[in-house]
Amino acid sequence: MAVSKNKKGTSGGAQSHIRARLTYLQKAATYIYSKQQDFKPGTHTEETECENTTPKTSISTQSPCQAPEEENRDQEPATASLPNPTIRYCLPRQYISHMRGVSRKTQQRLSIETKRTFCKRCDLILIPGVTCTEEIQNASKDRKKPWADVLVIRCSGCETEKRFPQSDRRSKKLKERKQDNKESKDQTAIS
Repeated sequence: MAVSKNKKGTSGGAQSHIRARLTYLQKAATYIYSKQQDFKPGTHTEETECENTTPKTSISTQSPCQAPEEENRDQEPATASLPNPTIRYCLPRQYISHMRGVSRKTQQRLSIETKRTFCKRCDLILIPGVTCTEEIQNASKDRKKPWADVLVIRCSGCETEKRFPQSDRRSKKLKERKQDNKESKDQTAIS
């Protein structure tokens, strides 16, 4: 007799460790971002202490997320104490970029909900009103077609737009249209 194979319970298959890694990177990026949002520039001095104690060398060891030193010198003292948004979100961006790279290399698809939480161009976590702006656009004449509403999410870091249709009414695919036409012809032939 044939022996039945034991099915794995909820382990998630052969690549469950990759899924866990992707989930962890996304959660870590959102957690770090939320903690950086709680940070108030005037209340915490550890960051400024670290900047003052680091020696400046002539060799450029900047990462893409760090601002050049010349820009910081030219800024006014009032704005120099406020962290630049592109610098402040560097670690979450790096985690999101790493998550996307892992998913590409392992050929694991990210869910639609996951992909909609970050900018595909600059890897910034998209939070409405904070790092992105949302608006509903309707390009139809006088906005007469309610099914033409499109949600436009604009990233504040790189000004990239994501557009998502908001209507429940969607056009049928070609295969479905052919099948409907075939059924209607069959019904008329029977009558």
